[in-house]
Amino acid sequence: MIMNPDEMTKKHPEAKKMLAEYMTAMPFQNVSQEEAMDILEYFRSVNKTK
Repeated sequence: MIMNPDEMTKKHPEAKKMLAEYMTAMPFQNVSQEEAMDILEYFRSVNKTK
């Protein structure tokens, strides 16, 4: 989703549900695979503090 939101909202059932619910598509951010992994690690670290 982070790297290719357009394709995900067309094909993935959960992404389709989120688009239908929020009526706003995630914009393409030109994120590399390494950057996407860094973003995921950040979310994991924030989640641990809760």
